[in-house]
Amino acid sequence: MRLSLFLFAAADELALSFFPIFTRAAENPLTWLDPAIVISLPIAGYLVAYMAASPFSRTLIGRWGHKNLILGALIFVFLSNFGMFFATNVLEIIFWRSLGGAGYALAVLACQDYVIDFEPKEQRTKSLGTFSAALFGGIFSGTALGGVIADRFGTSTAFMFSAFLVLLSAALLSRMIPKGLSVSTEEEIPLKLKSIISTLKNPRFFAVCMGLAVPQSLMDQVFISYLFSLQLDALDASAADIGRMLMVYFLMIMLSGTLLGMLTKLKVGESSIAVVGSLITAAGLLAAAALPAQWTMLLAAASTGFGHGLLRGPQVELTMKLAEGELKHLGSNSVLGALRLFERGGSILGLLIIAAIAGYWGLSAAIGAIGILIIGGLAVFILYYIGANIVELLNKRKMASGPET
Repeated sequence: MRLSLFLFAAADELALSFFPIFTRAAENPLTWLDPAIVISLPIAGYLVAYMAASPFSRTLIGRWGHKNLILGALIFVFLSNFGMFFATNVLEIIFWRSLGGAGYALAVLACQDYVIDFEPKEQRTKSLGTFSAALFGGIFSGTALGGVIADRFGTSTAFMFSAFLVLLSAALLSRMIPKGLSVSTEEEIPLKLKSIISTLKNPRFFAVCMGLAVPQSLMDQVFISYLFSLQLDALDASAADIGRMLMVYFLMIMLSGTLLGMLTKLKVGESSIAVVGSLITAAGLLAAAALPAQWTMLLAAASTGFGHGLLRGPQVELTMKLAEGELKHLGSNSVLGALRLFERGGSILGLLIIAAIAGYWGLSAAIGAIGILIIGGLAVFILYYIGANIVELLNKRKMASGPET
């Protein structure tokens, strides 16, 4: 399955190094909107579709199985890339990119749930690190290759090659996962909107979601997918140069994903890893905002990639612990669905705000704003998660010591 994951991840991100520039060059019927916001709309559409599809992945897995869901999702990803080959204006780009967002969400989350469902609990964090390494290995390769193809053969060729990679991925996947392999959901509590909203009443879930998941998703979807190429283009970098710099981001994710497995073996806590990952991510963003240059953007790519790779596994593991513990009454469908829904919802809102900041105050200010949001999210996590753990520990000690005499 990892090979198939690698290939369709590469296909989805083949356009990453040039996509905002490609959108900016397309015919724009939305002349009444600020150009910076128009460029962000295909990414926003992608995230809206991702958000809409994400909460239902586990329910669909229960009905169809992991294999069938991934194959069905890859049809959407294929059509998205095939349609982008013929797209000429912003509205067409928004439609096809949104279709790809829904397919990519279901495919990736079904692969991730495959790991969650069929790995022993004590191996999950390590396996999720391996999952991230395979996923971002594909993105790493696709990003680099996409920049070169776009420079030498044009953007349309890059999209058609993406469609070919999706077909190859589906063909391999159909032979790699046994038929009928699924997870039983007979006793699983059904996914409900009320249950999703109820998760935020739990301070620890609120901390993981709003303190870690949302800021990191904002960094990935706004800085890497939107601001990075625009800033480097303004600094006179070519599409191939942008692709090479983005390779550093995904390379660092793969390296930190490997390091995550080592830290897990050493019994380093998920909370500690999350704090370090957030600090590293924020440092790179603030440096790039303060000193706009190609070398600081390269530094930001390395630091955000390393931090993001450290955070992906722990945030899922912390969520699963809550789903199996104090939020067990809501069911893992609702807890994981809530994390994915709020993560993408925050990305969409943040993308539009950051795009407005970029339009009015410039790209450097927008990059700095993301760094500040990462720091703010870390403060939320420390206050509501680590702080809640400290209070609970103090209460247990107080109860164990007995009443004062």
